[in-house]
Amino acid sequence: MERQIAEPTRAAARPSNMMKLSLLLNAILLAWVGYAQVGRHLLVGDGVSIVLANDTESTMLDPTIEFPGGSFHLPELAAWKAVGTSIQVPGQFDATLTYKDADGGSQSRKFTIKPIGELLVVLHVIPGPPSAPVDASEAAEDALPPSPPRGPRVIVSYQGENTNI
Repeated sequence: MERQIAEPTRAAARPSNMMKLSLLLNAILLAWVGYAQVGRHLLVGDGVSIVLANDTESTMLDPTIEFPGGSFHLPELAAWKAVGTSIQVPGQFDATLTYKDADGGSQSRKFTIKPIGELLVVLHVIPGPPSAPVDASEAAEDALPPSPPRGPRVIVSYQGENTNI
């Protein structure tokens, strides 16, 4: 008697475990890329954390940050010091920083904040460029008038995930 050995039959319609794993990993990768490109912009956050950093050599008197829906006020902020707060304004917004410098002069700077994701926004108040004295004998009648001193500047710095802002 001859024995016949039957070959095992494969079900061609059933994917292998390796194929299932590959499809699952591809789906996860596509979901992650989609979220990174689009998803962050669709989510509305609870607000943003802001730090006001006085990077000048003088004290800021009565600094106030005004933003849509409120303001943040301090009696003073010493030189080379920083203070922070969380504000409940999701998305991009315009804000204004007003304060008095040590000489009693009022300063006001407007800026735009564009938070994306979970970020810490640092507002650096830095001294402006020094103004060059103008010699009256060198000034000609047809020359442009000297520009007024610009004063301190506000630099908006974003810290957190790399968002390529």
